[in-house]
Amino acid sequence: MPFCSNCGNKIEEHDKFCPNCGTPNRSSKDTASTKPAQGTILEHGSYGQSNSELPKGFEIEGRYRIEQKLGKGGFGTVYKAWDSNVDEYKALKVIDNIFYDDKRVITSLKKETKLLLKLNSKHVVRIFDVHLQGDVKFIDMEYIDGGDLVDLMLSYEDEKVPEERVIEIAKQICQGMIDIHAHNIIHKDLKPQNVILTKSGQIKIMDFGISETFRSSMSRMKETSKSGTPAYMSPEQLLGKDVGKESDIWSFGVMLYELLSGKQLYTGSSLNEVYFQIQNREYTKIDPVSSKLNFVIEKCLVKKHINRYRLFEDVLNQLTKKKINKQLIITEDVEYNELAKEHKTNITNEIIETKINELSNHDHISKTGIEMIRVKSGEFIMGSNEIEAKPKEIPKHKVTIDSFYIGKYPVSQQLWKGIMGNNPSEYIGERKPVENVSWYDAVEFCNKLSDKEGLEKCYIGSVGNIRCNWNANGYRLPTEAEWEFSARGGGSSELYKYSGSNNIDDVCVYLSKNGIGSKEIGTKMPNELGIYDMSGNVWEWCWDLYGEYISKTVSNPTGSTEGTHRVYRGGCWYSYSSHCRCAFRSKNHPMVKNAFIGFRIARSIMNSHED
Repeated sequence: MPFCSNCGNKIEEHDKFCPNCGTPNRSSKDTASTKPAQGTILEHGSYGQSNSELPKGFEIEGRYRIEQKLGKGGFGTVYKAWDSNVDEYKALKVIDNIFYDDKRVITSLKKETKLLLKLNSKHVVRIFDVHLQGDVKFIDMEYIDGGDLVDLMLSYEDEKVPEERVIEIAKQICQGMIDIHAHNIIHKDLKPQNVILTKSGQIKIMDFGISETFRSSMSRMKETSKSGTPAYMSPEQLLGKDVGKESDIWSFGVMLYELLSGKQLYTGSSLNEVYFQIQNREYTKIDPVSSKLNFVIEKCLVKKHINRYRLFEDVLNQLTKKKINKQLIITEDVEYNELAKEHKTNITNEIIETKINELSNHDHISKTGIEMIRVKSGEFIMGSNEIEAKPKEIPKHKVTIDSFYIGKYPVSQQLWKGIMGNNPSEYIGERKPVENVSWYDAVEFCNKLSDKEGLEKCYIGSVGNIRCNWNANGYRLPTEAEWEFSARGGGSSELYKYSGSNNIDDVCVYLSKNGIGSKEIGTKMPNELGIYDMSGNVWEWCWDLYGEYISKTVSNPTGSTEGTHRVYRGGCWYSYSSHCRCAFRSKNHPMVKNAFIGFRIARSIMNSHED
């Protein structure tokens, strides 16, 4: 037996609408042609009419003429009405009589009207006025000719909306929610029924802000502290505390899941079962939806609100991030560059760089075509106290990091050959990470790459006495702190155990799951910053001499000043899962070479305009 997604009431299979609140029953295919049960919330309204059934031609305040009923919601009935004052159609949300005597509702609506009237966004249903003085109390809203997202899902045979269309819808919802949150309004009831799609394809969000006023009134009458639509409520909303912008982001993630899969994410035979699922069940990715969109949804549905996306701007940035599908080939003859192949002509490095920067949303592309991710300055908690933590991972301590660039991928064999002229790797493949390189080999590569691009070399000295010029603008190895900061998504210090997920198989090539040898780079899901393979595949050399952590706050640490071993991070194809965690540390002599150690490159940001 299904349950209402709005009020949680039991619904019979043959019911087209919830008999308690009038919400359409998703199990029915023809809800639009059936009227909801009458008088379940409201017996009779003003003028002897039920507010849920004002007849066509009925006039309100001598100005609004009812044309047709559009729908019934949890706290009112929506009508299409002609507004003779402005000669255009409006949508009137006529408030159910049950709320008329609730002084808290009326007082709250008066206060909220000031905010709502200021909100003018192309992706939000405009509220023009709230009429609370007459016998019929209603909200004067923009009339939208279209259906909600439930109608959109029902228009597909399997009720699954194609990914490309979901992404376009999601971008518009994000922009609308950015506008709503900019006015310090939390929606608290974001769901498919509250998102309208116009006939021209534009998204309009409705029932924001004011919904909570009515739900609070219903909660008081039902003697419950919880309010909202249970299936879309965040864990903190269920608990009734710390409800902020992140709660809307949770609801947004649930809604995206439903659009893509054609089914609700959280369901059960009772409300308690729904609540339990929301609090405890981990997200399972949708197949065959892309890893990028699965990643966005998973990040929206993190249980702890402080580890979720904090702003819809962050979600929008992730959705609009453009991806260059293949790492660019570095050769002396630019004709062999991937872009040259695409255009079937010889093109100059300058044209390549211009083209790449057009394709790239926020990445930095070097003159030789290397993709780098800009990691913005911030602070994070380095180390771990979790059960799997080793003594060398403690104590946890605060670290601040200046902005820098880091390689989007580990250095590939293709890239290594383009600079060094050889391939030392044991497991051959141009798109596989280079391995079997020592720490000194990695340092030499960085200097040669800097030379090739006309940059100042970072490393000076000879074997046994290598020093780093941190003020140089060339390539270098990341520090251990920079590496962990990047692996953790640039500040989401304890969001995921592995780089980008708590599910190791999503992001990591490791022992027992992926066979012998390294695998092609970029085949697993990236982390929050769009960086690949920071967990598993090959260990990655860092700059630092290995040393014990200290408990105090440090800024831009560069490792111990004493010792003989260099740090490497991330685990590899030969590692157990515990060694692939973001916090795990390991070390080896800088002369060591083997088939599971590689590296990725970094660069300092030298000018403020780069940050």
